[in-house]
Amino acid sequence: MEKDLLELKQKTNDPNIWENLEAKTLFQNIKIVEKKIADFQRIKQSLSDLKEFYAFAVDENDQQTIIQLVEDSYQLLKDSTEVRYLNLMNGEADQNNAFVEIHAETIIQLVEDSNQLLKDSTEVRYKIPISCLRILPKSGT
Repeated sequence: MEKDLLELKQKTNDPNIWENLEAKTLFQNIKIVEKKIADFQRIKQSLSDLKEFYAFAVDENDQQTIIQLVEDSYQLLKDSTEVRYLNLMNGEADQNNAFVEIHAETIIQLVEDSNQLLKDSTEVRYKIPISCLRILPKSGT
């Protein structure tokens, strides 16, 4: 990846770079590759730190530190997984806007279901986060 970055940066040495219509894309690609490298180096350093602290904690028989390091390792795993998915989504079209189509029938079904839930309950006992709602498929599909 560092080789790719070097090749991209060499292209920017061209004195006529701004005459090229692809210059903006070139600089965007440099930024993407730099971020990938920085993310990898950060995760690699964090893993190295965890290993080193773990060795010290084991030598000192420090259970509290070991427990904290296990929690930190789960956080590092979560972080590295997120970075991995973000890097997978850094494709050509991922920089573009997206359109979401929601059919009126879907909204009507959602409202009807919500109303039925309210009718079935004499009092509202739970708040449902909007992130838990699912969009129903269009009727007849």
